[in-house]
Amino acid sequence: MRSLCATRRLLCSRDWRFWLRLVVVPVLSGSLIAGVHGLAPVAEASGLPSLMPDVGQFVAVPMYNALTTTAVASGQSISVPVTGAGGVPSGADAVVVKINTAQASTSGFFSAWDTDSGDSGTAAVAIVAGVSSDQTAVIPVSPAGTVSFTNHSAASASMQLRVTGYYTGAGTTAAGDTYFGVPWALIPGGQLAAGQSMTLQVGGQGGIAPGADVAVLQINAYNATQPGLLTVYTAGTADPGLAALEYSTTVEARNMFYVKPSASGQVTITNHGSGAATVNAYARGYFMPANVSPAGGEYTSIDPDVVYGSATAGTQLAANQSVTFQVADNGTSTDQGIIPSDVTQVAEDVIVTSPAADGTLQVGTPGGDDHARSDQLQVQRQHGRWL
Repeated sequence: MRSLCATRRLLCSRDWRFWLRLVVVPVLSGSLIAGVHGLAPVAEASGLPSLMPDVGQFVAVPMYNALTTTAVASGQSISVPVTGAGGVPSGADAVVVKINTAQASTSGFFSAWDTDSGDSGTAAVAIVAGVSSDQTAVIPVSPAGTVSFTNHSAASASMQLRVTGYYTGAGTTAAGDTYFGVPWALIPGGQLAAGQSMTLQVGGQGGIAPGADVAVLQINAYNATQPGLLTVYTAGTADPGLAALEYSTTVEARNMFYVKPSASGQVTITNHGSGAATVNAYARGYFMPANVSPAGGEYTSIDPDVVYGSATAGTQLAANQSVTFQVADNGTSTDQGIIPSDVTQVAEDVIVTSPAADGTLQVGTPGGDDHARSDQLQVQRQHGRWL
């Protein structure tokens, strides 16, 4: 089990502080979106020494299947090895994964957890009856190199797991990338016909610095004429054929995705569906390599900590109502004490179920701007949760 000392560790990067936390925030209760909030300084090349190896630095790997489509029975837990393959070392602290669920007859969710810590019972990805659901998540890795999942629905559901990167652990000998957040910014796309590809310039766009080693993008697909999937990969390289996002004709699909741009800062999106879909991307952040200064943020994972609602039920939010909740320590709440008060960014999951009507739920920093398509959760009554 992850020790309190490990989860409370404050990481300093050069001359500013940064803290990424995995939190679960039910708001009505059910599906989820991962978000990173706040701003970071722009990285500039310099002649300063490279960043020293440390825990919580990011290393991207070519996306690979850690678990092919597997049926998981109601209430069943499974453990999946994620280290020792695909370039992920045995000492990795956490992995960045893309989770897909499908072939479900009832709705619910999969929880994801460090195998040694036990199931927290909080959602990592939605199970939606009759609809495929995608979610990118960061999951702490057990000392044995595994992550675990539990099916919290009333029937069997299939899941698939793909690894796109990892955060370094204790004993790492090579420095990884550090993170910079950006304001939500549209990177325009357009209609993408079946079998067609589009190449997007992400380096130098939407706040993503030129020379970024990895771009964190929210990929959106909507107005689809047929169900399908999108692959997202470095421009000029072979299409991996592994879905970054699966979409349908009934809802707007979106997922955050970590992808390495080409040397010129470009990524390619290919439509593997049988019909056209409208596709665009939003810049959410980026990682810079160790040889730039100032350095960005390093990541510390925690076991899920519910800061609004509970693990099994949310708090009802009326139409056109807003709520602000505390995520960092404010000196008055012991629940938020594991997140230091001077952090600049957190990663959080927002979970929504049981909507009384169709609509959207916008999420952002208190006092910040609304962001049209980038940070709003689409709520559909017929599915009972956000997708």
